[in-house]
Amino acid sequence: MDPNARAIYELHFRVAFLEKKGEAFQDFFSTLMELAHPADFQRVRPSGRLGDWKNDGYLRSERTLFQVYAPRQWPAAEAVRKIEEDFTGALKHWKEHLSTWAFVHNAPDGLVAPVFKKLQDLQAANPQVQVTSWGREELRARLSRLSEAHLTQLFGPVPTARSVDALGIADLRPVLEQIPRLPAPADADLRPVPADKIELNLLSEHAAAMLKMGMRRATLVGRYFDLRPNPTERDAVAQALRVKYEELRRAGASPDDVFVGLQNFVDPGRMHSIERQAAVFTVLAYFFEECDIFERAPRKAEP
Repeated sequence: MDPNARAIYELHFRVAFLEKKGEAFQDFFSTLMELAHPADFQRVRPSGRLGDWKNDGYLRSERTLFQVYAPRQWPAAEAVRKIEEDFTGALKHWKEHLSTWAFVHNAPDGLVAPVFKKLQDLQAANPQVQVTSWGREELRARLSRLSEAHLTQLFGPVPTARSVDALGIADLRPVLEQIPRLPAPADADLRPVPADKIELNLLSEHAAAMLKMGMRRATLVGRYFDLRPNPTERDAVAQALRVKYEELRRAGASPDDVFVGLQNFVDPGRMHSIERQAAVFTVLAYFFEECDIFERAPRKAEP
């Protein structure tokens, strides 16, 4: 598989994990597992008043029953109550088929202490069943099993270096025109761009690959702004991206989650055509390369 394609699929997975909630997350999980374990994983749907008997999916070869919990908010008391209810119900209906009970969640930074303790308590009280949890890394491990055809089925087609090279200003315009504008600050940092900026920002190889691919046509973004009648428009867009970047950083997002957050900011409608994806990566690469987003090395103190 083209390494750029793998990198884009990794970022699509990150977006899906961060953004999908409730039934959308459960459906994403089930589709991923069906592709990773064909003829082995079985999704289970509720049936009227009978419900799903506390079973959101079952992996026959491993005798593992999954319960998916992906709320928009994570109140610990509600999560603990849900775990107790779902585990008890699973034992009632599926005990003879159950070796492992897996709590699948969408918490991006791991489980809070009360939820983790509840899982440990259930394990201690039920040694005959392995009680575990699946988060982002466990799902990513299953993603790594997928072929390119399966990844395309899950996320759709992705751009290549050739499709980036084919971009024109007309492809960039819809992306650039929807980015908000904010007044640029008077004290802009005009130092040269550091050569090691990708390493400085601790970006993964996947995000770095996307930026490097976008840089192939980043100068086209500069040409777009050169043709605009308002000479301050570039700075106004840069400031909007800078403010969004700072917001994501203050929220404690990891470097790659910052990258995903900026993708969503630049393209909130998540238009997944190959041309649109290529344009978004190119726009982000331009502002990254100009040091409008992400980090510089700190200024040295005056002697």
